[in-house]
Amino acid sequence: MLIDITEIEKTKKVASNFANLIQNNKTFYAFYLNGNLGAGKTTFVRFCLEALGWQGKVKSPTFGLIEEYHLQSIKLIHTDLYRLNSSDEFDYFGVDLDFQSHGAIFIEWPEKIEKFNCPNEIDLRFENSKSKRVVKIASNNSEISGYINRIDV
Repeated sequence: MLIDITEIEKTKKVASNFANLIQNNKTFYAFYLNGNLGAGKTTFVRFCLEALGWQGKVKSPTFGLIEEYHLQSIKLIHTDLYRLNSSDEFDYFGVDLDFQSHGAIFIEWPEKIEKFNCPNEIDLRFENSKSKRVVKIASNNSEISGYINRIDV
């Protein structure tokens, strides 16, 4: 699905839809966030966390590589792999991914690693030009694909 997110409020609505998905389903999601620098990946994560009730600061993990957030029973991980040279470097950080838990991982620059083979994977490709910003959203999971197709901004 292709969604025009030129207006920042539309990015917020898309993020809110995915926050609802995370909140209402006691499972784990992997979000693969693709796009150039400044395309809106971290902004999307920030809006998603805010929609889930996070009231603290949401910073880009560009230099720290990994940020974790805990909201009641939901564990959220935000990682930016831009500075990695190989997937082995990611393994070194020892991120604990429990696909049976309630939560999500948001991965910026996911092409730096192999996908996790999580049953609930969502690909978001952020693209922008001088006058327009869009996000292409897809999933191989049929239930999630149906959810994506119902997103209304």
